Amino acid sequence: MIRSRLFQSLARCAPLAAALLFAVVSPTQAQTTFLQRLTSVSGQADDLFGQAVAIDGDTAVVGAQNESGSGGTLRVGGAYVYNKVNGIWVQGQRLERSVGPLAYGYFGTEVAISGNTIAVAAAQEGDPAAPSTSSSGSVYIYVRSGTTWVQQARLVASDKKNTAYFGASLALEGDQLVVGSFGWDAPAATDIGAAYVFERTGTTWAERRLTASDPVIGDQLGSAVDISGTTACVGANHTNGATIDEGSVYVYVRGPSGWAQQQKVVVPGTSSLGIACAVEGDTLLAGSINRAYVFSRSGTTWTLAQRLVPSVAGSFFGYELTLKGDLALVTDSEGSPTPGAVYAFVRSGATWTETQRITPTTPGNGQSFGSAIDLDASSVIIGASFTWAFPSSPAGTAYVFNRTAITTGPPGEPTNFQASANGSVLNASWGAPTSGAAPTSYTLLARTTPGAAPIATVPVGVGNSFAATAPNGTFLLSLRAANGSGTGPESTSVTVTFPGGALAPPGAPTGLGVSVAGTTATFTWTAPAAGGAPAGYVLLAGTAPGFATPIATLPVAVAPTSFAVPGVPAGTYYVRLVAQNAGGSSGSSNEVSLIVAGPAAPAAPALNPATVSGHTVNLSWTPGGGGAPTSYVMTAFTSGGTVLATVPLTGTAASFAGVPSGSYAVRLVAVNGVGPSPVSNTITLVVP
Repeated sequence: MIRSRLFQSLARCAPLAAALLFAVVSPTQAQTTFLQRLTSVSGQADDLFGQAVAIDGDTAVVGAQNESGSGGTLRVGGAYVYNKVNGIWVQGQRLERSVGPLAYGYFGTEVAISGNTIAVAAAQEGDPAAPSTSSSGSVYIYVRSGTTWVQQARLVASDKKNTAYFGASLALEGDQLVVGSFGWDAPAATDIGAAYVFERTGTTWAERRLTASDPVIGDQLGSAVDISGTTACVGANHTNGATIDEGSVYVYVRGPSGWAQQQKVVVPGTSSLGIACAVEGDTLLAGSINRAYVFSRSGTTWTLAQRLVPSVAGSFFGYELTLKGDLALVTDSEGSPTPGAVYAFVRSGATWTETQRITPTTPGNGQSFGSAIDLDASSVIIGASFTWAFPSSPAGTAYVFNRTAITTGPPGEPTNFQASANGSVLNASWGAPTSGAAPTSYTLLARTTPGAAPIATVPVGVGNSFAATAPNGTFLLSLRAANGSGTGPESTSVTVTFPGGALAPPGAPTGLGVSVAGTTATFTWTAPAAGGAPAGYVLLAGTAPGFATPIATLPVAVAPTSFAVPGVPAGTYYVRLVAQNAGGSSGSSNEVSLIVAGPAAPAAPALNPATVSGHTVNLSWTPGGGGAPTSYVMTAFTSGGTVLATVPLTGTAASFAGVPSGSYAVRLVAVNGVGPSPVSNTITLVVP
C-alpha cells in the first residue's frame, strides 16, 4: 500500500542554524536509526527534489517536480529511481516519458511504487497534441524489465478538463491505481473534484470515476487518496461545513457491482479535513490543518477513535501522513524557523501513542522535512524538498530511516519509584513503564541540587529493585529506562539522606587538554589534588571564550581522566571541566578550545584512462578531496546517454571480463555516510 498526498508547492527559505556541541534529547526526540540521505546527482536549485517519495523493498522513487530540462526548458520535472545495493541506496534510472519533456508539466508531482510497477504523475501537464491545454494532468506507468524500468502506459482522464490537476494525488497497490483530480469540474460547477480508479488486466488499465454523493462547488475531492484492498479513501479538504471549510473524507468500497461510496467522514468544526488520508483494513487516518484523526470501521460504519496530538506543536501537522500496520507517521513540514519533523505513533490495543519525533540529520531551518513520506516493512523515506545545497538555493533531499527503530521507540517513565536509606545502604524499587516500548536497562541518577547535572549515573540492570552502599550526604535520586531506540524520561525524584559527617567538595581539576580527530573530541585532565574525592565530572561547553552560561553539559564518570565525545558537529567550541561529589561542585578547570571541521561528502573522484585487453576492461581512479569514501558507484552508458548498468565498487580499481564489443562511456560517484560526491570525469572506451 502506497499513499501520496495533496499537490502543493510551498515557497520557503532555509537559513542555516548553528549546531550545538552536545545535544540533550528529550524522550520524544530520541532519533531513529538514520540510514542514508538521498540527493540527485544532477540536482539543481529549486528542483523540489523530495516533494514526492515512495518506497517498496529495495527500490525507492523520488520526484523533483520543479526540475528544468536540458536547454533550459522550465519545470519539466523529474523522477529518480534508487536501488539498495549491499545496504547502500544508489541512484539508478531517471525515468523518461514517452511524450518528451514538456515545459511546466511538473513530472514528479506525485510518485508511487508497488512491486514491479511505478506511477509518476505530471499534474500540470497539458495535452502534447494541444499545447494550449492547461494542467489537465496525466500519470505515467512504468514496469520493471530486468534492471530497467520501461513505460507501459500514459493515463489521462477520459473526461479530462483544463486545470483538473489529474495526478495531484496517487495511490498504487498491485494492479489498482487511484488518481486524485481535485480541480475537476462538472457542468456549471467548478473544482468539485474527482478521483479515478484504474484496474490493470495484462497491460490495459480500465478506468472508473469516483465522485461525491453530495458535490458542492469548491469541494476539491481528490486532494488526497489511498487504497487498501477493496477500500479507498478520497479527501475533499474544502467541503463546506456550517461555518467553515470543514473538509471531509469519502470512503469507497469495491463490491460485485464495482466501486461505491460507503461513508462521508467528517469532524465538525475541523478545518480542511481530508488534506491527507491513509487507509489500511478497518483503520483510516485523516489529516487537516494542524490536526490528525484516527477512525475505525465496524461493519460498514466509520467512527472517530482518537485525535493524534504531537509532543511539539507546529503549524503544518497533518498535511502529510501514512499508515502501515500498527505504525502511523504524521509530518509537520513547517518551514523557518524550524526544519520540520515527523511524528511516529504506535498502536497498542486501541490506543495510539507517540514514540518518536524524527528530525533531519543535517542542520538548517526551513528544510520542509516531511514534505512527503512513505514506508514499507523495513524502511521509512522522508522528503525535505527545501533542503539547501550550497552555494545554490534549495535543491531538496530525501532521508531513509530504519522502520524497526521507529516502531520500537524508547520506553516511557518508570512507575512508582521509591528509595530509602538503611544506614549507609540504599534500597530502591520501581515498576515498569506503562507507555513506550519495553526497556532493556535502567539507570539510577543522583544529584545534590534540583536541575543540576547528575553527580553519578549508576546502571542497575533490568530488574525492579536495587541495593548498594552509598556515600554520606543528601541526594536527589531518580530513575530512567532505555532500550535500543533511546532513553526515556526520568521518574519523579526522591530525596534520601545517608548518615555521617559532611563531605567536602572536590578541588578543581587541572591540566584540561583536548585533541580532535575527525568529529571526535578527546579530553584529558588531572584529578583534583585537594578537597573531597570526586564522584564524577561535568564537561561544560560554550561558543565564546569565558562563557558564563554553557550551551550544553555532559556528565563523565569518576574513574577515567580522559573522555572521548564522538559525532561533534562542525564549529568552534570552548570547554571547561568541573568535579562533583555529595559535598558540592568544584571550581572549573582551565578552558580549552577546539575546532571541528565536521563530516563531509567525498569530492568527485578522477577516472584514469581505461585499459582494454580483448573483452577485459580494467578501470582505476583517484579519490578526490572531501570526506573519505566508503564505496563507489560506476555508471556505464551509451554515447546517446542510455544507462546500461550501475555497479557498486570498493577500492580504487576494478576489472570486468567478458564485456561485449562496443563503445561505452563510464563515470564514477564516490559515496560515504554523508552522501554521494559530484560525478567524476567521463571516459570513453572501445571494446573490439
